[in-house]
Amino acid sequence: MKEYFSHDHHARTDEKIIKMLKTSGVEGYGLYWMIVEMLHENQGSIPKDYELLAYELRTQCERIKAVCEDYDLFYERDGRILSLSVDRRLQERAEKSVKAKSSAMKRWGGNANAMRTQCDLDAKAGVLKERKGKERKEGGGEADPPTLSQVRDYREAEHLKADPDKFHAWQSSKGWAGVIDWKAAFRYWDRTEYPDKSTQLPVLPKINPADIHKENMDSIDHANAWHDKHMAGGKCSFCKTKAVGLATCKCKAYTDGFNKHMEKSKT
Repeated sequence: MKEYFSHDHHARTDEKIIKMLKTSGVEGYGLYWMIVEMLHENQGSIPKDYELLAYELRTQCERIKAVCEDYDLFYERDGRILSLSVDRRLQERAEKSVKAKSSAMKRWGGNANAMRTQCDLDAKAGVLKERKGKERKEGGGEADPPTLSQVRDYREAEHLKADPDKFHAWQSSKGWAGVIDWKAAFRYWDRTEYPDKSTQLPVLPKINPADIHKENMDSIDHANAWHDKHMAGGKCSFCKTKAVGLATCKCKAYTDGFNKHMEKSKT
């Protein structure tokens, strides 16, 4: 079964993404999404090993490091790379799974035999059973509930602060419904009870794509106005050199004047 996650169609207009595009270009943008894919494949975190990541993604180590550290797109905990947006999407997926299971129970009135019969018919010769077995094997389906000792041991191993007894009691009361990966669920539980203020991002104003488009068009208009004024008749007003077609002059006076004009237009 193919896995997928949502990709916001306007992600490139995010302020942090724009900052990354200015310095790392489309390569940085591609590396960012490949790292996000790897986080989804590994239940929300991957080891902070830039050399290994660079080898796997066929790029240079310093480029991986820049994408992970320079733009506040990811954060680190205990030597692992994580993402607040990936954390949120994994939790939303888990909550949707719980709601879907609850709706199924309401539909069939808790009649497990009726539910099983209908699933077998829809599966057509056991295809659904095979798929569920594959998901469980690959970690894509609901996992077997852990023991309280396992949760306690995992808390110590990961240096988490959340109360494992409280987490285990709460999930047990719900029958561990919708818990695909209990370790990821416990990490989210820990972040909810003990948020890391150093990784909390400030609330930024929303960027309107229409405003960005207008700024770009205004910049083009300013550049064209400068060209029309100082290349009238195809001759540079500074050095009097004729240019071919719509080409601009390469003299220092024209170039310096153009740069000053464009800087002034931004203020």
